[in-house]
Amino acid sequence: AAQRLAGKLREHELLLTYIANQPFVRAMDPERCDTSIRDFVRLNPEYVGVGTRDMQGNLVCSFRKEAPSRQQVLSYPWFIKSLGDAQFQVSDAFLLPIVRRWTTMLTMPVRDDTGRQTGVVVLPVDLLTLNQSVLGGVPPNTLVTIIDGDFNILLRSTDPERWIGQPTTAVLEASMRAQSEGYIRTPGADGIPRLAVF
Repeated sequence: AAQRLAGKLREHELLLTYIANQPFVRAMDPERCDTSIRDFVRLNPEYVGVGTRDMQGNLVCSFRKEAPSRQQVLSYPWFIKSLGDAQFQVSDAFLLPIVRRWTTMLTMPVRDDTGRQTGVVVLPVDLLTLNQSVLGGVPPNTLVTIIDGDFNILLRSTDPERWIGQPTTAVLEASMRAQSEGYIRTPGADGIPRLAVF
């Protein structure tokens, strides 16, 4: 599962690198949006949309009819982080407000010819679709749960519709905060006794 997820994220990173380097994207001009980017969204069911924002959170281009306002975007931790860390970013589980779908927000900086960051490409990825591609082959007698940095469930091999975005248990969170790897026997978020290995 870890290898599959890493592979998927690498694919997304390469795609965002390609998009961020397109001339029309680098121009950061709302009057000259690169319409070919729309095809990437149409070809991949994981993608909820794609767009670009400037460093102040203003919408430059979007290939969805509706997009969050500048004020909304500036309140999102994943967006603020995309401005401070000039590299590919993967957010925690995020409930996309307009479409009400659990996503992870993938971001990549857009740079001008001098290498200065001028904006961000934003690619929301649907977590239910990503869940199927990463955890679809997990045997039914095994539970694999992927937890994000906020200790919420990002992906889950069983009943993902119910569990994605929900918090993990306080006991498991405390164990994971205390050490970077290990295992613990504890009831899972569903109350069933689990051996959690992390």
